[in-house]
Amino acid sequence: MRGLCVVLLVTLGCQPPQRPSSTKELIGLWRSQGDKESHEPCMKASMEFRDDGTMLVSSGKQMLTGTFSVESGPSRLVVRQHNMGSNGEPNCQGIPADYVLQHYLNTFYVDVHGDTLRIYTAPEGSGAFLTAIRVR
Repeated sequence: MRGLCVVLLVTLGCQPPQRPSSTKELIGLWRSQGDKESHEPCMKASMEFRDDGTMLVSSGKQMLTGTFSVESGPSRLVVRQHNMGSNGEPNCQGIPADYVLQHYLNTFYVDVHGDTLRIYTAPEGSGAFLTAIRVR
């Protein structure tokens, strides 16, 4: 009986590892969750990844466009953005477009689980710097 309990505890207590996100799961429109301290216009910031490899980032009056590629990393997807351009408007925090593009994070790492997207600055270990919810 004791042996059966140990087998059940081990079997039921061990969760299979979460499968890594796939490129297909990234496709869609994602809206930032923001936080209590976010400026109102920043609460509506969004990122859209399209299946044709193009992307759109909307932050206040600012619109950034470009292309992206995705690779599977050991534990997170690696997203590389290319050919980023803007409409010249400031973002939701009033930061000029040129400054945003000069300091843009062209490579980042993501986990997609259901309708939640978490974006990281490192391939492993760090906490998410942005969490977004799928809008469509």
